[in-house]
Amino acid sequence: MFSKLSAISHKPFANVRHAFTLIELLVVISIIALLTSISAAAFNNFARRQRLEEAQKALDSVIRDAQTRALSSVSGLNWGVHLT
Repeated sequence: MFSKLSAISHKPFANVRHAFTLIELLVVISIIALLTSISAAAFNNFARRQRLEEAQKALDSVIRDAQTRALSSVSGLNWGVHLT
């Protein structure tokens, strides 16, 4: 009699399928969406910073060129930078 009980007690979950629940899938999808939005915002800030640095370098180059031409008196003209 004990052997019948032990044999039965080892199989109560034999027909249960192992799968993800809807809640688990929703949690994973929401985590992925959160990480995607954070990385998109970080990339947007990075791109904006890169454009600003490129504009800064271009302006610096123009100012240095005007400074060099003014100091060397190329063709006797006055050189300057006019910011508008």
